[in-house]
Amino acid sequence: MSGVNDIRSTFLDYFKANGHEVVSSSPLVPRNDP
Repeated sequence: MSGVNDIRSTFLDYFKANGHEVVSSSPLVPRNDP
């Protein structure tokens, strides 16, 4: 059985191999949002 990190890596590697750029995650709400 694959772990969560293995599945995530496989998912990201697939899209990277097809010309997509992997970017780091970011929050939906900015940190200094009032």
